[in-house]
Amino acid sequence: MSARKGSCLKRAVIGCGGMIALFIVVGLLLTLIGFATRPDASSFRDLDESQSVGQVYEPSQMLGDGGPPPKPVRLQLDLNMVQFRLKPHDQSGQIRVESNFDEANFELATEVEEKDDHTLYKVRFKNKRTVLGMLIGAATEDFDPDEVENRLTLYVPRDLLLAINYDISMGDIRLDLSGLAVSELEGKFSMGEFRVEMEEPNQIPMKTLDIRSEMGETRIYDAQNMRYTEGKITGNMGGMRVSHSGPYAEDANLRVKMSMGEVNVQRPPRTNFDQRVMAMMGGVRKVRDAEPNPELPTLTLSGKVTMGEFRTTRNNTSRRETNRLYDRLTSEPDWASAMVDFREMIAQNPARMPDESSINSLGYRLLRADYTDQAVEVFKLNTEWYPQYTNGYDSLGEGYMVAGKYEEAIANYEIVLEREPGNENATRQLRRIRARMESAE
Repeated sequence: MSARKGSCLKRAVIGCGGMIALFIVVGLLLTLIGFATRPDASSFRDLDESQSVGQVYEPSQMLGDGGPPPKPVRLQLDLNMVQFRLKPHDQSGQIRVESNFDEANFELATEVEEKDDHTLYKVRFKNKRTVLGMLIGAATEDFDPDEVENRLTLYVPRDLLLAINYDISMGDIRLDLSGLAVSELEGKFSMGEFRVEMEEPNQIPMKTLDIRSEMGETRIYDAQNMRYTEGKITGNMGGMRVSHSGPYAEDANLRVKMSMGEVNVQRPPRTNFDQRVMAMMGGVRKVRDAEPNPELPTLTLSGKVTMGEFRTTRNNTSRRETNRLYDRLTSEPDWASAMVDFREMIAQNPARMPDESSINSLGYRLLRADYTDQAVEVFKLNTEWYPQYTNGYDSLGEGYMVAGKYEEAIANYEIVLEREPGNENATRQLRRIRARMESAE
């Protein structure tokens, strides 16, 4: 029995010793690999327009007027440790690449493959060294990652039909899709800041919107201009912001999910906003629901945060414009001219029109500050621009009541009761107004 115990102990010691030896060998190999792949001294290379590695496309691949559908171009971006910009340009049919990067430790490659149904355009930017090698280089002060500012810009013409796929890590990424024709935007981003903006509407409806973030800040601007009907944005850790500068042209569904972090989705102006958001461990802060307008499209938001906060907020454009109008209405003697200027400004640029809730809030700010005449004009404007917004007539009725214009107040409260026969506030206010009128007689 004792011999057997000794044999087992011997095997255990040999096994443990073997494991320790294996760990030592692996550690030594990794260390050798790290030192072997330490970065060299940085050597930056400029790639200007005359050296462009871009691609010129045939007319059959470009967007035309009434011709056959063009052959799409699929951009495949595989990027690491770079400041990347994608920008639209007006040079017909040519993708252009410009860069400035440390060619001693990083490499840039582009490749074009002709497929039966599309052209595949690959852009690859990667570090030549291992992560361990870079860490050793930084530790031994042979390499300073803070001094490396790799920059890469891809200029894309507006007359190409595009699908964009990406796998990007450790970078500062900005995709300016303004006025392009993008059928698909799909990919994964990790570590850094990822920003997509689209100031001008997409030339075509976007069939696929699928943005995934592993870690970092994701910001989507002018989301309504992407013209998607089904969109998905997911994140594991970090922050996420989706903003809208104008209304949606048609109904859309947007799913937003974050495992750990903060989400902020702005309510689009002049669009019904059906928000269904929740937080498992954290908080939810929602902008007040507005009465649906059957004449307007609807954005349906399905949102979830596992740990963190999910917020829906008013459109910044609405807040900015109403704040400016408030300042003029309360500071200028001829405040009526401010209303005229405001109407003309919105007529020239409808995207700056505040939503009905923001206009209503502006009216009450004025009313509380004893600018009653200005408040009434703002409430009247709201019923003019948003005639289906029943609360606007309720607010206008209150403004007239404060101003002592009882007949006008009654007319607006009766509109509210025609639409909502059980509205308690309108019933109560009508009772008060008629009592005042009788006592005045």
